Amino acid sequence: MGPLTLRLLGSPCAVLPDSSIGVGVKDLGLLAYLTLVPGPHRREELASLLWGESLEPQARASLRQSLRRLRAVLGPGLETSREAIELTFPVECDVRAFEALAESDPAQAVAFNIPSFMVGFSVPHAPDFEEWVANTRRGLLRTYHTLLASLARDAMKHWRWHEAAAYADRLLDSDPLSDEACRLAVEGWFLAGDRGEALARFSRHAEALSRELDTKPSTALAELRSRIEADAEPSARPISDEWSVRTPNLEGPLIGREDQWAALMTVWQSLSRGTEHVVLIEGEAGVGKSRLADELLRWATAEGATILRGQGYDPKSGIPYGPVVEALSGAIGAPGLAGTDPQWLTEVTR
Repeated sequence: MGPLTLRLLGSPCAVLPDSSIGVGVKDLGLLAYLTLVPGPHRREELASLLWGESLEPQARASLRQSLRRLRAVLGPGLETSREAIELTFPVECDVRAFEALAESDPAQAVAFNIPSFMVGFSVPHAPDFEEWVANTRRGLLRTYHTLLASLARDAMKHWRWHEAAAYADRLLDSDPLSDEACRLAVEGWFLAGDRGEALARFSRHAEALSRELDTKPSTALAELRSRIEADAEPSARPISDEWSVRTPNLEGPLIGREDQWAALMTVWQSLSRGTEHVVLIEGEAGVGKSRLADELLRWATAEGATILRGQGYDPKSGIPYGPVVEALSGAIGAPGLAGTDPQWLTEVTR
């Protein structure tokens, strides 16, 4: 006899190679529990799990009947003793496949529809079982959401904006109240060049928060929306140097610089948490140092950063502190400088 296939994503069902298994709701619930919680289980535990509202003698009798029906299908693969029950029959289960792939291949793991775990499946008069299902679903969703967020961030690190937006959309669909899901979706679509889709994701998140929690998006998300709203519609103008500042991918990928870019993105994430950093990009002439730095500045600009940019000069040029002067002069109109002492602003513009 081949392995049993147990599908728990969607409407649960159990299938042998030649036919489906005709068992009752509590039998199927017991099979699901024994599959996802492997190892021996005391009879008292299982009786309480599925027949907890019955008197103990009745609960144990109901468990015996359920085990008899399952053993007719599984044979010695369902080991029973006076005290314990253990499933040893080979089972191919979609949830267990997801858990294995979550460790080895996250992109394949998120292909499973985890939000549908045992949707619509209910065992009457078994509150402990219903609680187990709810707790298991929450744990699976946490893993699923973590994987989607990680995949979206990784795609952004490597300039795959549409891929990042697709992962973020799935995260937002599953967790519409999540600040992180909304931010990833908004940033992904904006950097992909679609301002309208980016703002639509913010609106969806805001509506969900208002409806479910009677609250508003975070200040950081509101500021991100404002920055995007202040940007002209991409479709209203041709692709230009100005627009490429917002979307580095339009200039083509940086071939062979994935590791360096990932390192810069790690530094950027640390900066966003308030940690100061200095990064030195060095190498021989012509290896792409300037291009890599330019891409980082484009990314930072799209993230709302204020950029101070200065370039080294020939020391014979006679301009003292030339790079510093150039950097400060370019920041005169930057947000947040309005409160600076006018005397210092005047000095910078001289």
